[in-house]
Amino acid sequence: MKLSPTLALLFVFYPSLLYAQAAKEPKVSFEDVLKARYESWTKDLPTGKITADRVNSLVNNPRIHGDDAAAVAALHLYFRAQNNVTSVEESALLQTSKIMDSDERRDQLTKPVNLEQAFSRYRKHIQNAPKELFAKDAPKREGISQGRLGDCFVIAPIGIFVTQHPNRLKGMIDQIIDGSCLVNFPGVKPVRVPKLTEVQIALGSSAGEQGLWLNMMEEACAMELRTLTGKKSAVAMDLISSGGTTAKIIQMLTGHSVESTHLQPADTKERAKVEAEVRRVLTAVHKDKIIACATTSHTKKEDATPGIATGHAYGIVDYNTATDMVTLWNPWGNKLEPKGPDGIKFGYSTVSGVFSVPLKDFLKLYETLLNQTNKPLPKK
Repeated sequence: MKLSPTLALLFVFYPSLLYAQAAKEPKVSFEDVLKARYESWTKDLPTGKITADRVNSLVNNPRIHGDDAAAVAALHLYFRAQNNVTSVEESALLQTSKIMDSDERRDQLTKPVNLEQAFSRYRKHIQNAPKELFAKDAPKREGISQGRLGDCFVIAPIGIFVTQHPNRLKGMIDQIIDGSCLVNFPGVKPVRVPKLTEVQIALGSSAGEQGLWLNMMEEACAMELRTLTGKKSAVAMDLISSGGTTAKIIQMLTGHSVESTHLQPADTKERAKVEAEVRRVLTAVHKDKIIACATTSHTKKEDATPGIATGHAYGIVDYNTATDMVTLWNPWGNKLEPKGPDGIKFGYSTVSGVFSVPLKDFLKLYETLLNQTNKPLPKK
């Protein structure tokens, strides 16, 4: 191979630079990790197959790091998708890893899960996530991206809470020297969240370069819901993986009761009353910084608006009374450039999940408005 004069000089004087460039980190695959770890992960299991219970224990194991953590996260995703499967052998996992799945909805599992694709995504998440609780100018909504969990009902209220009250959210989390945290929701006993494992970090949402505060809040919400519902789950995060009640999270964050408004009444005479109520709530979002979210119907329409997902929770960022525009936030943190003018037909220009819609469109696109009231919940 003939080198250019510049590269030739570099090779003479700085050969290590070229060697370093040539010796790139080898590509690691899910298959590589599984083959290397399968025996140790199943050695005491009677069937020789890896089980959902064993994977759950690995999720909570602080000694699982790096590529091993990414592989365990992918396995956990596999068992969540195959909720009627309790064990699986290595050969089946290797076969499944090569099957393509759809990434159309990041928060809805498809069957089967592409384990190689999931591993690659989780590996990148672990490598890029800062290990501090709060990094840079955290906490803030900008940079949040909902993960593969179906927990928009958790992330949307958290995103709006940190938009309206960043200092209050930061003050909720007390870090302990061992890496665990106390999360102080108003009016209830503090939630003790153990130091997050790398698998838990991979499985959760991301706040980008801001640190692990969002993962801590996500885990704390899951643990508090486990206490409130009495449901048993070895991995607390599984309780928020497939949807839930946005109102409960608003209550948890604010310590106040929540009211709900159905935006599309069957009786047309009620529509004027609904619109007046919505204006009242949205004005309070702007003036009083109350926390509000809107949810879409679970029914998918053939003429659905691009960028507006069904069965999804959105945070309400603001309301402009002069222009009658509602600003919303999709916890996916997505971007959308409509193929036509902004509106119901082509969608709305979206940057980092944020977009604005006229109030008349808002009332057509969304099914329910949920908002914090000024009435505190009874202390427990």
